[in-house]
Amino acid sequence: MNISNYYHGEPFPCMTEEEAVLESDLNPAQIQAGKDSLKGKDPRKVVSGIKIRLGLWPRNPVAESELYGFVSVMIKIPSVACKSKVLLALEKLGVFELIRPETAFALSIKCVRANDPRCLQAIIRSIKSEHAMHQDLTQYRVRGGETLGHLAARCDHVDILRSISLVSPESLMLVTDDIADTIAHTACRYGSSKCIEFIDSTIPVLFTFSNRQGITPRNLVGEEMI
Repeated sequence: MNISNYYHGEPFPCMTEEEAVLESDLNPAQIQAGKDSLKGKDPRKVVSGIKIRLGLWPRNPVAESELYGFVSVMIKIPSVACKSKVLLALEKLGVFELIRPETAFALSIKCVRANDPRCLQAIIRSIKSEHAMHQDLTQYRVRGGETLGHLAARCDHVDILRSISLVSPESLMLVTDDIADTIAHTACRYGSSKCIEFIDSTIPVLFTFSNRQGITPRNLVGEEMI
């Protein structure tokens, strides 16, 4: 399905306003320390150190800043095996359960941008778990009311949509942005062919939903494209 000629949207921003605001609440020096901590060190030992600091003072802004920087670099590691070991250590030690939902949401946006569904799943599950804050990050919104699902649909990151459907299936069906756009509206508006095909095969009813302007996703790309 080639719908490049139907593209109506703006590029995904380098940093959303919410990311900038959330980062401003963290410690820049510690964010950089977290980024640098992967240089020449065993990542699993770094994770253990962060866990200890978070454990001494849960939702500690300093330790959260270090974790934020660490994960920002970790999700860019090209080696899947290496990244998997680090993520396993983060999950096994329950590190994500010790951070504020706001910090977790900022990290989730980075995972969407980097197209890292496994890390996103780990964060969402941890924050949603009975041991954490009982918060569903897939319901959090950026400016304009967009959710993680909307952001993934912008980028045509279909694996992100799949991962969200596994940890919070209702969010893809129910959430809309400020003008009542579903993820199907966003996928069609931005010409995201893989996401359109995924939505069509899993929740095709979304293509019949109208937003507040009376527009359905089909109106955005044409009946013949879906």
